[in-house]
Amino acid sequence: MPVDFDALPARGAIPDGRQAVVPWLIAVVIIVAAGAATSSATWPAGRPTQTPWFWIRMFGLPLLVWLGLYFGWGFLGAHRLRNALADNAAIDRKEARLHGDASVPFAVMAQSWRFSGDAGQNRLEDAMKTRESTENPAGSGGLVIPGRAFFRGNEADELRRHAVVLEWLLVELIRPLMAPLKAAHGLTVWLCLDSDLTADVAKTVITRAWATLGLRYAEKVQLLEPMSLYSLDAWFDMGARNARHLAIAVQLRGAISGGIQAGQAEAGAAVLLTGTSAESPDSGVPVRVHRPSRGTAGSLDEVVANALRWGHCAEGGIDTVWNPGLVEPLAAALRSLDGSVNEAPAVELVRTIGDAGVATPWLALALAAANAQESVSPQLILDQQGGELVAMICRKKT
Repeated sequence: MPVDFDALPARGAIPDGRQAVVPWLIAVVIIVAAGAATSSATWPAGRPTQTPWFWIRMFGLPLLVWLGLYFGWGFLGAHRLRNALADNAAIDRKEARLHGDASVPFAVMAQSWRFSGDAGQNRLEDAMKTRESTENPAGSGGLVIPGRAFFRGNEADELRRHAVVLEWLLVELIRPLMAPLKAAHGLTVWLCLDSDLTADVAKTVITRAWATLGLRYAEKVQLLEPMSLYSLDAWFDMGARNARHLAIAVQLRGAISGGIQAGQAEAGAAVLLTGTSAESPDSGVPVRVHRPSRGTAGSLDEVVANALRWGHCAEGGIDTVWNPGLVEPLAAALRSLDGSVNEAPAVELVRTIGDAGVATPWLALALAAANAQESVSPQLILDQQGGELVAMICRKKT
C-alpha cells in the first residue's frame, strides 16, 4: 500500500476547555436584571410581593436559566474538546503507522560502479578522495576502455563509441552482480541512460551485453531518463517486502567529438535491491537502504528528520554524507542546517569523480552501500530532483 503522508487529514485546533469568568459574570447580571424586571412588570397588581414565589420569580428562575446556560455551554465545550483530542489522536496513530510502513527497507544485495576504465583507479577510496581545484577529478573526461583506443572524430564516430562503451560498461557493471542476479526471480531492471544513442540502438546494445553475460529477457529492461533516487519511493510502494529491482545508471559524454566540458565525466553504477522478506536467510546481506524523503529548501529540517527516522538512526550518528553536487538554493540551505548533517564528513562527488550527470546519484548510493559495509554508522545520501532535496539513509542491518 502506498505511503502517502499528504493523504493525512489536517489536525484540528484544540478548543480551550476553560470557561471565561468575566463574560459569565456579565451574563448573570444581565439575566438576573432582565428576569427581575420581567417579574416585576408581569406580577399581578394587588397581589402581595412579600411571598416566596415572588422572590423565586425575581431571582431564582433567572439564576436557574443562567446555571443551565453555564453548565450546558461547559458540557458542549468539553464534548468538542474530547472530539478534537480523539480526532487528532487518530491522525497521530495513522501517521505513526505510515512512518512504520516508510521504515521498511530494501536489502542491497550487491552494487558496482565504474568511473574509470582503470580498475586501480576505480576503488571506493578514489571516489572519497577530494581533489584539489587544479587537479582533475578521478573520472573527469571520457571512459577509456583497456585495449581499445578512440581517436578524435565527428558525431557519427561518437555514436559508434557510445555503443561500444555502453556495451562494455553494462558488462563491467553487471558481471560482479551475477551470483545474486541468478537467484533474483521476478527481477525488474531499470536503466537510466544519457547518451547520443537512440532508444532502438540502445536496446540493441543491451541485447548484446545481455547475451555476453548469458542473461535473458533483455527486452524487459526499462529505459528511463531521468531516474532520481526518489524513484525508490514508488518501488517501495510496489511492495518493498517481496520486490527485486536492478537499477543501472549510465552517463556518456561527447569525449571524442568535443562535447565534453571541463569537470564532466562518464560513469555508470548498478545497485541490486530486494525486499527484506525476499532475501535468503543465509545470504548474509548486511546493508539496508531506506525510503527517501523529499522536500523544498524551506523544509530541509523535516526532510532530513524523516530520512533519519525511517533509517532508525539518531541525528548525531551519521558517518558520511554523500553529496552528488547540489546546486543553489539547496546547497546554501543545507549548509545552514543545524545538527549533525553538516558535522559529518561529506563526499562531494563532483569534486572527486566529476559531474557524472544521471549516474551521479546512483554512484552515491552504490558507494554509500559499499562504505556502509565497512562502517558501523549510517550513510546519508542526498540527491536533487528539480528544486527539491531528496535524502535517504543507507546502513548496516541492525
